[in-house]
Amino acid sequence: MTDIAAAIAALGIAPLGEAWRLSGDWLIVGDVHVPFTDWQWAERVLAVARQRKIRNLLIAGDFFDLSQFSLYIHVITPPTWAQEREAARIVLKAWLTWFHEIRIIMGNHDRRLQKFTAGAFEEADILALVTTNQKVTINGRGFAVIDTPQGEWRITHPRNYSINRLTVASDLAAKHDQHILSFHEHHVGLGWDRYGRHCVVNGGCLVDPGKLAYVSLDDSKSAAMSNGFVTLINGVPTIYANEPITDWSKIE
Repeated sequence: MTDIAAAIAALGIAPLGEAWRLSGDWLIVGDVHVPFTDWQWAERVLAVARQRKIRNLLIAGDFFDLSQFSLYIHVITPPTWAQEREAARIVLKAWLTWFHEIRIIMGNHDRRLQKFTAGAFEEADILALVTTNQKVTINGRGFAVIDTPQGEWRITHPRNYSINRLTVASDLAAKHDQHILSFHEHHVGLGWDRYGRHCVVNGGCLVDPGKLAYVSLDDSKSAAMSNGFVTLINGVPTIYANEPITDWSKIE
């Protein structure tokens, strides 16, 4: 170690944690936004997991909504933190009846408490408020990579948004040279990136848009939100969404 490197190391500034590199088959959800979750879709996660025999669940950001810690001015009184905490405990307890492993990466809503406390709360502190089950873990990164027979899949909750489905995912595929499964935009879609080299997917959301004030109180030309989630088996994505994309009579 050089003198400069040693001096910097002596300052005790910890490096940011590494993103997860995972393997195997996963059911992947995002934008759960407890307590505004559409609970039918939370049940559907279990139904599909049992049918496809998938024991690993990856929550790709915005498991929490954290309305009480938003820096935006509220239009209506949001649910209390106690209500959100209890909703998070309920859904995790239900999912743990089947899943052997639940992993969570961070989304912009999950980071609200970190911003509210000026970084005093780490992601592990947030998770510990709702569960101490060792099967549930959290990572400070907003993305994870799954190694599959079809190549690397980058599961991400990006900062960017587009009204056009798959646009952000396509740009990320070109940037990272990986297949992309993207959340945050609450879109559902599957296709190829702009150059036809990587598969790109918008994974939908588990939130109920009718419970969100900024969505349902006033008319808007914003894109409609789409419920859904994705299984990734042997590197092949399958989207589960509203009919006719998915025939729920064969699952539920």
